[in-house]
Amino acid sequence: MSRTFLIHLAGLAALTAGALRIGTAFTGRIQIGDPAELVYLVIDLGLLVGVLGAYLCRLRDLGRLGFAGFAIALPGAASIVGPDGRMFGIELYAVGGAVMILGLALLAVAQLRARIGRLGSSLGWLASLAAMAATPLWSIAFIVLGVTFGLAFVALGLELQHETKAA
Repeated sequence: MSRTFLIHLAGLAALTAGALRIGTAFTGRIQIGDPAELVYLVIDLGLLVGVLGAYLCRLRDLGRLGFAGFAIALPGAASIVGPDGRMFGIELYAVGGAVMILGLALLAVAQLRARIGRLGSSLGWLASLAAMAATPLWSIAFIVLGVTFGLAFVALGLELQHETKAA
């Protein structure tokens, strides 16, 4: 399988996950066992593959900061895949999502510094970080977070698709 094809698949995964995340931003929290949890599984797997594609596609350009962002975002993304639950009193989805957003914010800064043309995903991830920080203070921020995060992955999907056509 070619590198270009894998980047193309990562772009499709990110695009799909982002679009679904935007749609689910308005549904509120689901319960374990809810049929909608399957949609969240598709989203979470798409986010994980998107993060992999975002970094691996341009790892030479992203430097140490990009690696640090990736190294933080990837385990965060991996921890949100699957049934949500608590371990040692910690809500894994909330912590994993926050870790992922922090890592993606670092990756966004690396993308901007490297000038690789990923303005949409970079700004979306930085906006997601701001919305996450505002969530305890502003009740609608959770919806804004879902939408901005979804838009960032839609943008990433389109950016990766563009990169495969340019290759």
